[in-house]
Amino acid sequence: LRQFSVAGLWLPLVVPLCLQAPVALFGGVLLNYRDARRERKLIKRAFGYFLPDKIVDQLVENVGPINSADQLVYGACLATDVEKYTTLAETMSPRDLGQLMNEYYAELFKPVERLGGVVSEAVGDAMLAIWAASSAQTSVRRQACEAALDIVEALERFNKAVVGRPALPTRFGRHSGQMFLGSIGASHHYEYQAVGDMVNTATRIQGLSKYLGTRILASEATADGLEEFLTRPVGCFLLAGKTEAVCLVELGGRKQDSNPQVTVLYQKFADALEAYRTRQWREAANRFSDILDVFPKDGPSQFYLRRCEAYVLSPPDEPWQPTVRIDQK
Repeated sequence: LRQFSVAGLWLPLVVPLCLQAPVALFGGVLLNYRDARRERKLIKRAFGYFLPDKIVDQLVENVGPINSADQLVYGACLATDVEKYTTLAETMSPRDLGQLMNEYYAELFKPVERLGGVVSEAVGDAMLAIWAASSAQTSVRRQACEAALDIVEALERFNKAVVGRPALPTRFGRHSGQMFLGSIGASHHYEYQAVGDMVNTATRIQGLSKYLGTRILASEATADGLEEFLTRPVGCFLLAGKTEAVCLVELGGRKQDSNPQVTVLYQKFADALEAYRTRQWREAANRFSDILDVFPKDGPSQFYLRRCEAYVLSPPDEPWQPTVRIDQK
């Protein structure tokens, strides 16, 4: 009281108000910030295995309901499938099969993520990867092509790396267009997926390789303008369950790395396919047969040779269209 009466100071009141209270408030804020950061890290760690990074970041920031990130976008899809997986699964224990598929998917995921894609689904032996943009962009189609080729190279090394480990030959299908990207589900179960006709078509294109004996197929529109890649048109197909035909190309690799023999094969095939389209069945059959004398394992030539030989014996009804109808997946 003497200090207050002499100097005008009231320390018992000033110290708590001006020093202790701000320190306590700042300490509380700091502790809350530390706890919040720790909680966000736990959320990212928990959901980062199952959702794309952008969606996890939105979840951490608590931006609206679960479907707040849903959007209609332009994108490219890459669908994959392992050949004869069902037979393989019958010969392995579930544990061994699971370990093999985890190692396999590690090879697939790396090129996708490195080239800006997102793995939308991985079910059994099938993967669906997507590249999305707000508008039609050549870059997303190019990245999908690059990823497919990089995965093929990675799987070639993977299938030879361990003696006795089953090889996993894989087919690829690529398509591009509009798709819905967001949370699909109800109640307490949601999955972040790409949905639309474009996605279904990519899967159907992949399945066509079973008939054509090819590795990487893509719609012509997806490969359009990507001059750095070596491609060959393989015809137009009405795929299972579809009402509109889609024209396809095989992706043979990068032009800078291409084998001159592959270029010769693609040119000869183009000539034979033109004969088929113009209904010169015998001429086309001879051309496809000549190709197989040099490239006996060329699947598209085998496919069209069988069709031409059948048309020579029994010409199709008029009007005839070169589009090939595929009734099975």
